[in-house]
Amino acid sequence: MTMISSVLKKLLAFCAVVLLATLGLTEICCAQSSPEMVTVQSVEIDSNRIFLHTDSDKLSFDSYTLAAPPRLVVDVLGAIPEFSERSFSVGNGFSGVRIGLYAEKTRFVFDGANNALPDAEVVQQGNDVLISWGAANLAVKPTKRVASVVKYGKPASVKSIDFDSNAGVSTFKIVLTADAKYIPAKVDGDIVRFGVKNAVIPRALRRVVDASVFPSAVLQIVPYSTIIAGERCVMFAASMKGPVEYSVDGRGKTLTFKTVDGPFAEAQVDKISRVAIPVNGVSPTGSVEQQSLAGDDVANVIETLSVAQCDNGTPGDALTEDGEEIVKVYTGVPVTLVFDDADIRKVMQLLAEVSDQNLILSDDVKGKISLRLHDVPWDQALDLVLQIKQLGTIESGNVVRILPLKKIEEMKTARLQSKKKIKTLEETQTRIFEVSYKDTDTIEDVLDDMITDH
Repeated sequence: MTMISSVLKKLLAFCAVVLLATLGLTEICCAQSSPEMVTVQSVEIDSNRIFLHTDSDKLSFDSYTLAAPPRLVVDVLGAIPEFSERSFSVGNGFSGVRIGLYAEKTRFVFDGANNALPDAEVVQQGNDVLISWGAANLAVKPTKRVASVVKYGKPASVKSIDFDSNAGVSTFKIVLTADAKYIPAKVDGDIVRFGVKNAVIPRALRRVVDASVFPSAVLQIVPYSTIIAGERCVMFAASMKGPVEYSVDGRGKTLTFKTVDGPFAEAQVDKISRVAIPVNGVSPTGSVEQQSLAGDDVANVIETLSVAQCDNGTPGDALTEDGEEIVKVYTGVPVTLVFDDADIRKVMQLLAEVSDQNLILSDDVKGKISLRLHDVPWDQALDLVLQIKQLGTIESGNVVRILPLKKIEEMKTARLQSKKKIKTLEETQTRIFEVSYKDTDTIEDVLDDMITDH
């Protein structure tokens, strides 16, 4: 028994070590995957070493060698140089170093002398990246400082971007962390390009702004990083639905792009298609079939819709008395919804505006949702969202309440319990009925609603 206990202790200790090592590696990977923006302030060159001085000790860099011709490459991630020089002379094994600017890094390329590379080491020392080779004496301070002339200064960073369309005017607003110089707009076909000089944009904000679902002249806006005349810049490419009046205004920390939407301010409703699909959103064959309704089918369609509405907002579970699935017909205006991890309440707000419906959301309606729907009737899109998020509806006149299905079920149960309690509290009465030629099942149904438990 003592031997088994000893083995268990050793096994648990080993598992703990493995777990800690795994967590440590995860933290390291996360730290390297999202480096902070840093500035390379200067370069110091000694006989057998080079210091890349930065303004932060939170550095992330990669180093590797290439052949034909032999080169040592050092990429400082998320960094931008403050100086204008792009090449320097180096001795004792390297012929020189070249500097290249990229959207997410600054690259230092060390060219080997005499078609060979010396054995080099790349390490971090505080705020510096140190490249040493040969007989480098790390205890001796470097004697030569180069590339210390500041030309551009620390770049501004894009803090937030926002798009809105209201009253026939679309507004795209960019907020920066510091004042910046702005690049005037240029038109290239249906694309308007404008941007910010000496700026960077975080990875989280480098996403396509899809405006196609708005009554706007803007189709989409794509932000991206680029290099112009050796300077890192952030550009925005706005794809337009057609020629309209626009303006780009850059003041201080804010850049605003506005369009007068004109004929694009109203949603197009030229063609309304009627699509018949099962309530669960997918036909038995996996495809959506478009059907036309004959005059004789109108009554059947109205009856089907009436039965579906009696389900109190539980799409996908509607059945006929024979147990067959009810087919629901969608006649709403076609919409296109493309969202990634969007707030469910904002999606519902958009559907309410498109459908012109009075939607009231319960406080319990929350969470995120991703959609890829193209030219889908708005009422079908609403049903799909309800199914995905386990929501239901309660209609009262021209107002539709949206709540979780569980909440609706609780409300139904409470209502039934309340009715039952009222019955038990009513004064007991004795009544006599005369019945002629009625089956017992019918009489039982009537009496069940009248008889109390005592």
